[in-house]
Amino acid sequence: MLVRRRGQAVLESILELLDSLSRRTAMYVNPVDISTVQGYLRGLEAGCRIGGLDVPRDLYVEAAASRGWKFRATGIVWHMESKGYTKEAVIQELIAVEAEAFRRAAANAA
Repeated sequence: MLVRRRGQAVLESILELLDSLSRRTAMYVNPVDISTVQGYLRGLEAGCRIGGLDVPRDLYVEAAASRGWKFRATGIVWHMESKGYTKEAVIQELIAVEAEAFRRAAANAA
């Protein structure tokens, strides 16, 4: 039970961090660009994996699909750009997909 509560607390912290990243992106990455945000998110995933909360690629793909995005080996940005999304909108959507992927990973671990 204690481990589950700690896991829930970690997930809540990650989701709060992602919410803050979406509201104040420049506080976390510089320059604010799609590639720097992607790098930040990959680093977050790596740190979480080391800490025991892994987000497998298939869960990320599911999270992207749940938001309407098609996944390729290069990711989902191509699809957003093909739909005419601005850089800012792509960044916001990348963060939202990441949050959904973490939620799915936590649900699978429960």
